[in-house]
Amino acid sequence: MGFGFTAKRGIVGEWYDGTWTLVDPEFAVLLWERIQDFGITEENYKKPKEESYNLYREENFVRIGRKYSVTYVITEKPKELNLRNVYENSKFILYSLPKG
Repeated sequence: MGFGFTAKRGIVGEWYDGTWTLVDPEFAVLLWERIQDFGITEENYKKPKEESYNLYREENFVRIGRKYSVTYVITEKPKELNLRNVYENSKFILYSLPKG
């Protein structure tokens, strides 16, 4: 299961969501818009997941947070952001996004 299901929280997107585009063309359009919000373009979307993930910047997360009313972002270590660290373990860091 994906993070949103497991955590019982809404999500903007995760890699797991891509599989749903095979059965729901409308969702594919929505997901592509969200992927572009993270700075992924037609030119760079075929890069390995790790390379695409490293394109995500604080400003992307803050802008997305405002657009979708998101309050937290989770990153996989070792990626660190200049945001308030709420929790971390050996694999992930949970950040609080600024309001407004």
